Amino acid sequence: MGHGGRRWDTHRERDCRQGRGGEVVSTMPLEIARRYLARGFAVVPIGSGQKGPKLKDWQKLRLTADVLPQYFDGHPQNIGVILGEASGNLADIDL
Repeated sequence: MGHGGRRWDTHRERDCRQGRGGEVVSTMPLEIARRYLARGFAVVPIGSGQKGPKLKDWQKLRLTADVLPQYFDGHPQNIGVILGEASGNLADIDL
């Protein structure tokens, strides 16, 4: 995600179900995003296989529990966390 964010790949085969059209969709990103939000982290959706968010002005995005299903809709995707003040001064340290 570059500066100010961290990405986790949340798609695993065991965390999937069959969608209405027969496609495989992940059930996990929404639940994980809810857990992160409950911990005070500002989450951002990242498309599966993408290196960072494609949403315009994602740095300013502050999702609430009510809108999470609109962004984490069951399709395979990753979750980004906005670091710093947006997430209670969360920092990512590489050792």
